[in-house]
Amino acid sequence: MALRKKQKLEIERIIKERHSKIAAEQQQDVEKAREEQYPELAGTPATDIGDQASADLLSDLDTAELSRDLRELRELDAALARLGERKYGTCADCGGEI
Repeated sequence: MALRKKQKLEIERIIKERHSKIAAEQQQDVEKAREEQYPELAGTPATDIGDQASADLLSDLDTAELSRDLRELRELDAALARLGERKYGTCADCGGEI
């Protein structure tokens, strides 16, 4: 059963809203990452191995978060494309309804 116009518009609105929210968060995270320097994360001077490990962990978590957000943005873009092609709600493998 194909999506009704009202359903399609609601799904599209939800996807776009989520996309905008994640894009804004990602922009803020990128700006924060640019401003934060490794010595600030580790403490100055960064001679303590525990401080260095904590700074590495924080940096890795920031990178993982950015990667996760980017992946979700791509998935949202793909969902919007499927909506436009009238393929949203259809299994990509078998063509059956989801």
